Amino acid sequence: MVLSRRSVLMAGGFAATAAVRGDLHWLSMAEAARMVRARKVSPLELTQAALERVEKQRGLNAFITVTAEDALRTARE
Repeated sequence: MVLSRRSVLMAGGFAATAAVRGDLHWLSMAEAARMVRARKVSPLELTQAALERVEKQRGLNAFITVTAEDALRTARE
């Protein structure tokens, strides 16, 4: 995900820092919703970030079933 410097500055706070660093999975639901409404990040980008995090933590066996394709399809709608 690539954000312009201006969009990062406009987002402000932790949300901007998380977006720049690619740590979208650390955003609260309120911060994520605010960034989607402001078009700073897309639902697809948030979903991809969450799925990447799930994949990195696969060894924890925290999920029985991951339906990545369904999640991505829904995020695109």
